[in-house]
Amino acid sequence: MLLISLLGSITLLVPPFSRLEMSPGLDWLFQMRGSRHPPDGVLIVTIDKASSEILHLPNLPRKWPRALHGRLVEQLSAAGAPAIGFDIIFSDPRPGDSAFAQAMARHRNVVLFDYLEADNRQGVHIETRHPPTPRLAQAALAVSPFTLPKVPEHIKQTWLFKQGAGNAPTLPVTLLTRLLAPAFPAFNRLIRNALPAESPPPAGLARQHPDEAAIRYFQLFKDHPDLARRLRTSLREAPAPLGKPLRALIFAYASGEHLILDFYGPPRTIRSIPYADALAGKLPDLRHTAVLVGFSENLQPEQKDSFYTVFTNRDGLDISGIEIAATTLGNLLEARAVTPPSLAVRLGLVLVFGLLAVWLLDRRRGFAAVGVAALIALAYLGGCWLLFRQTALWPPVTTPLLAQLPAALVLSLIGHFHQAARQRQQAHSALRYYVPREVADQALDRPPERLLKNRQKTFAACLMTDVTSFTRLSEQLSPADVHERMNAYFQLLFPLVEARQGQVIDVVGDAMLAIWHDGDAETIRENALAAATAIQKTLASGHPAALPTRMGLHCGEVSLGNIGGGKHLEYRAIGDTINTTSRIEQLNKPLGSQLLASEAICTGNRNHASRYVGRFTLRGKKQAIPIYQIGFVSASDEHEKQFEEALRYFEKGVFREATRLFQSIAEKSNDPVAQYFYSKSQKLASQLSQNGWNGGIIVK
Repeated sequence: MLLISLLGSITLLVPPFSRLEMSPGLDWLFQMRGSRHPPDGVLIVTIDKASSEILHLPNLPRKWPRALHGRLVEQLSAAGAPAIGFDIIFSDPRPGDSAFAQAMARHRNVVLFDYLEADNRQGVHIETRHPPTPRLAQAALAVSPFTLPKVPEHIKQTWLFKQGAGNAPTLPVTLLTRLLAPAFPAFNRLIRNALPAESPPPAGLARQHPDEAAIRYFQLFKDHPDLARRLRTSLREAPAPLGKPLRALIFAYASGEHLILDFYGPPRTIRSIPYADALAGKLPDLRHTAVLVGFSENLQPEQKDSFYTVFTNRDGLDISGIEIAATTLGNLLEARAVTPPSLAVRLGLVLVFGLLAVWLLDRRRGFAAVGVAALIALAYLGGCWLLFRQTALWPPVTTPLLAQLPAALVLSLIGHFHQAARQRQQAHSALRYYVPREVADQALDRPPERLLKNRQKTFAACLMTDVTSFTRLSEQLSPADVHERMNAYFQLLFPLVEARQGQVIDVVGDAMLAIWHDGDAETIRENALAAATAIQKTLASGHPAALPTRMGLHCGEVSLGNIGGGKHLEYRAIGDTINTTSRIEQLNKPLGSQLLASEAICTGNRNHASRYVGRFTLRGKKQAIPIYQIGFVSASDEHEKQFEEALRYFEKGVFREATRLFQSIAEKSNDPVAQYFYSKSQKLASQLSQNGWNGGIIVK
């Protein structure tokens, strides 16, 4: 029981497993919940293709006459809009700026977009501002950025206050501050009651300079972490009409720099009006509504304006940037965003779930246990859905359902299997499919307690293989398809090993371990090299079952025999030789090579192309060993001589000359190993003196 609970704790805390709670865990909750009604205080004026056609303008909104935006401001203001936000870049002057500026200056309710262009230069994250033109910025009520965090998958979070821009409030926060300006006198009274020694910003600042007001209130809440709790307690005494806006203000300034978005649904879920209709005055009463104006189609001028989210349509229509801004504003108005419980609560939940799952499954066997597991999953998922739907609280999902419950079920089934296995006869002839024939015969003839003593020390050559990017392949295919693909892949490799008197000892997922131990040392090394190069050629032949593979070769003393304890034994090759082979295989990744071998196995090699690529202290090792690249054929004799010369300089510690030569090789040919040494030489040239260098690379 404790093991499953411990597994849940580790999965919840340790990346990359913990990231599964974000995706697919949070995605499942959104998909089960479906769409929900957005608040009425948000309206989007969409710039779209239909409006372009009606207005007889090109489908390039940045080039529209800005006098149109001035007319739009007039129409929206006439409908009573207290806050208008433009998610459009106005960084260069355009015709119509004067009319646009006059409309903004007249109504003082427009917040413009301050575009932050992000760039990575030599590993340094740089953000460049592209603010509106001075004339437009001066006429606007405020200028605010709106950027989204860089994430590896789809958008789930948004900034409220941008640290890289001096904690400037983002567009939704500034609009909220202006929209709720009438509530600030009451808001300040609450703050003064909670903090008698503090003086909050003037209440009128929210109406005149909402961006400055937002920064000051944010800093106030940041300086007093307990303020939000105290204000929420005081809200019980506030007049009913003010309760909702006051909760929104507390939520906005106390939520930190970013929040996890509680999406309302697919594109166009939030109330929207086409630009052309708004310009024609077809508007509802906007006296208590913030209006956002921006692109609604997959247009990418200079800013990315469509984003993949959990609600992206099947036809590929993403949610636009303006809709994400509107979603953020809606969440702030509702004082509601996706919120995970505290770490202590989450750990307690997975602990209880693990104990309960094991206790229930331990009382059922076979298909009954599977049925109980399915019921547990449905009950827990239903509870998570109800909690998420009502409160946007985000409990752990993937940890209990994808880690703890399957592990508990597997452990339960294994336990029941071993209990039944004690009543069965000794292993039958089918065992020969899983271990060498002589080992299977011994297992049939000997009692189980003697199998652990069945081992031998011998000289052996070892080949370790590993499929490149197997994780990405597993994500792209169903488990059944991955299973079938790997079977086809191993059907290529196994016969090539067996044809050269080798044995496949172990297969774990996409990795294979094969050994050769029959014959003299020279024969063993030659058979192993021949099998490895045959695999290399077969994988390069374009066979449909081939997968990109990295391989490592080494030889030395191993112990062959059964290993394990209790009721579980496996036939394995054990020893430092196996570990070293694995480390050599892993070395292919940084070197960009496919097949590497130790000097020990290359001794006497005359039949297979190889080149010396340096001395490496492999991970977990103390001594450096020479490594060779097998199957590499140089583009020319000059290339090979230049590589050898560069490597000699590298091993002598003459890094500047080595850098020059390796750079020349890398520029002239597709030689990843040369590129690796070029990069390594550059780093070592600035880190080590020649006297502190022993010629070997330490692999971490």
